[in-house]
Amino acid sequence: MSTPKFVDDAAPTTPEPSRDISAIFERIATAQRENLQRLNDDIAILTKHLKTEGISKDVLEALETSSNERHASWQAAMERIEERMQK
Repeated sequence: MSTPKFVDDAAPTTPEPSRDISAIFERIATAQRENLQRLNDDIAILTKHLKTEGISKDVLEALETSSNERHASWQAAMERIEERMQK
């Protein structure tokens, strides 16, 4: 008669949930496009209104700069997101 041996059961491994990375990235990209489109539309409307009010060119340039900075910020964020999602 053999003596039973007690061994530690290996902890059950739970597989990582599968993720559709391309679908996630596309959803983020859609949010980016929609956000920037709203910004562009709002800036265009605001610029048109401010021109009718006789606002200085400096103010209009500041709005344009702000819009350009938002576009650049989104682009940089998208690059970081894509890089991290590939890990």
